[in-house]
Amino acid sequence: MSIPGLQRYLRDVQDHAIQVQEQVTGFRELLQNILSVNSSIVGPPQHEEVKALSEASIEQNEAVKRISAWPAILFAPTPIGTDYGVNVDHMPELHWRYGDRFSLLLMFLVSATMWGAFKRRGWLG
Repeated sequence: MSIPGLQRYLRDVQDHAIQVQEQVTGFRELLQNILSVNSSIVGPPQHEEVKALSEASIEQNEAVKRISAWPAILFAPTPIGTDYGVNVDHMPELHWRYGDRFSLLLMFLVSATMWGAFKRRGWLG
């Protein structure tokens, strides 16, 4: 192939490459427009699904708080009762006339305080 023939051939290849590049740019813009329209049509239902899942998660967290608060309230007297249930002679309250009433009052006060704190935070429905 001669030099002028080769130059003509390369110009033709260049024209085809430019034409293909312009088509690709047009297809890219068309695809972006299609995706934009699709996201505007499909987007709101997806946002509603995400919102519904978030609300369900918040409700579940509230239920877990309520469920967890009661065992904490009911557990609070356990360490006090366990401490007074130990057969140790060195606790002054054991020989005190009102020691058992004091321990029951202490258990009640701890539970009532926890109940009040959880109620204020809205954990007890």
